[in-house]
Amino acid sequence: MNHPQKLALFDFDGTVCSGNTLHLFIARQARGAEALRLGLWAVRRKLRLAGTRAFKEGVLRGLRGLTEAEVAERGRELYAAQVRPRLRPGALRELAEVRATGHRVMVVTGAFDFLIQPFCDEFAIADCLCCRLERSAGRVTGRIAGGEMLGPDKPDAVRAHLGLESAIDWAGSRAYTDDWRDLPFLEMVGNRYLVGGTHPEAAAHRVVPLDWS
Repeated sequence: MNHPQKLALFDFDGTVCSGNTLHLFIARQARGAEALRLGLWAVRRKLRLAGTRAFKEGVLRGLRGLTEAEVAERGRELYAAQVRPRLRPGALRELAEVRATGHRVMVVTGAFDFLIQPFCDEFAIADCLCCRLERSAGRVTGRIAGGEMLGPDKPDAVRAHLGLESAIDWAGSRAYTDDWRDLPFLEMVGNRYLVGGTHPEAAAHRVVPLDWS
């Protein structure tokens, strides 16, 4: 008889990584004429003249027409130079510990696929649910395919990904995020962790603060 599977669900930006991968990508791309274009999008976002999706697609426009291989290489370069050094040691210890206890590790993040895939490759994480670039005929369009993987997108994506697989021990599963807006994601499981801070309603929702600094 198969025992129900326990999950360990990790957000990435601000949780496993101390930085924001999109912000790191923008900083790396901001050169020459591209610096002005990206700066204008940043101002529009700060003034709330652009929503999150419009802002992200404005940033992604600089990748339009590149091949999947070219975009993947940019992601690997950013990971090695900027993201890998910002991985929280506490998060990596937790990742090793939950694996040792038989949890199925999943990354569930609003980070873009080409920015998160190098991490998932290095740590052999097959379940990577993230914000995906739209592709057409092997090239990037500069748009987002599907949802942004924010808020309620996360629990919906987890359930859709698991489908009708073996039963899940939700009460024994774990979830980690740094963002209180991910509460629906945390409430999927019995063990809920808020990384790098707390919230006035944390105790009421049985959310435990964690310090991985």
